[in-house]
Amino acid sequence: MRKLSAAVLIFAAATLLSFLSWRQSLAQNGSRLSGPQACGRMRFTHRPGWAYSGAWSENMSALLLVDVMQNKLLGYARPKNHELSAPQGVVSTPFEARLSRTSTLRATSTGSMILEMETGRFVGLQDDLAVTRVTDIFADGRKGPWSIRSAYLWIPAADDLVAVGNLHNDSLPEADPHSYRRNFLRIPLSNPADYSVLVQGDGTEPEIGNAEMMFYRLGHSYLASLGGVAYILRMEHDGKIWMTSPGSVELRALKSYKFDGGLPILPEFATFSDVAAVFAAIEKSRMPVGIFGWDSRLFVVERTPVEGRTRWKILEIDPVNDKIVGSAVIPVSASHLTIVPGKKHWAFIEKGHVISFGNQEIEGALLVPAENFATLDGGDICR
Repeated sequence: MRKLSAAVLIFAAATLLSFLSWRQSLAQNGSRLSGPQACGRMRFTHRPGWAYSGAWSENMSALLLVDVMQNKLLGYARPKNHELSAPQGVVSTPFEARLSRTSTLRATSTGSMILEMETGRFVGLQDDLAVTRVTDIFADGRKGPWSIRSAYLWIPAADDLVAVGNLHNDSLPEADPHSYRRNFLRIPLSNPADYSVLVQGDGTEPEIGNAEMMFYRLGHSYLASLGGVAYILRMEHDGKIWMTSPGSVELRALKSYKFDGGLPILPEFATFSDVAAVFAAIEKSRMPVGIFGWDSRLFVVERTPVEGRTRWKILEIDPVNDKIVGSAVIPVSASHLTIVPGKKHWAFIEKGHVISFGNQEIEGALLVPAENFATLDGGDICR
């Protein structure tokens, strides 16, 4: 762990001041509904340019999204008094610390958040956005000759990160094909050098091929956690869920879920200029797009193309008893979704076709009250 940099402290101060002034204006952003309804919509008056991660701040009663195109953390006021159809204002919180194109914001099980800024640099945030620590897993994550070089996808799991990433053998030249290896990793934020490589039951490291790796670069949430236990939706073969517990390096597969029908073969995703073709192929594909941990259960979201539109479905899994216990239809037909579970609401951020990287319509979100996830009976989740 490193000392907080001046840039990070500037970010914290600017963010807090911006949000304090914003709170005073929240009451001016709503209008009353004509009647009660189970779900509602949040309309973004300031649209994100590119948003595939976020978290709810219960302290500020806001949905926070990372927009790497605007280099900002955007905050959208949660509707008050269940006024779910009211247009929502937005606060933009510029900060000095750099974001990368893959910067991600995730909630932890304790109500705090972790923000990935410039590559490898993770900032712990309280619910009010006060900075608690900064960890550089690239600079500090070295064990023997092997050092952490990338974390394409990650999720907080207690005080660790569970990630899909690359290790590099620093004793070998960069051009040596044996100098890199792909792994599932558990990285303690308090001491990244004590990272663990997760292995299968027979002690071997899972092979992560190019086709599988492509899915992990899409920005979809293929990792989830419940406390310190992490779950990986493996995007290979039949899409099974693997789990890893704290204190163990073993990966174990759940038996209850597998994706029927086979995963799609996507176009090459070598650079960001390939984004439009890749996401156009996704729109024509039936596939899982994420796994989420919430209230001791797992939820898997799947998409299916139907007559030029998309049908969205969510499955509920009891991981302790290893069984699927419910499902529901998500009443949206957006081309793509970013999903942010929360204590009071889940946000299903509706996104249009991808024209190019950073060029995508993002007009708002469907808000589903958390109570609706208590029992998924196969019908509309906004019944």
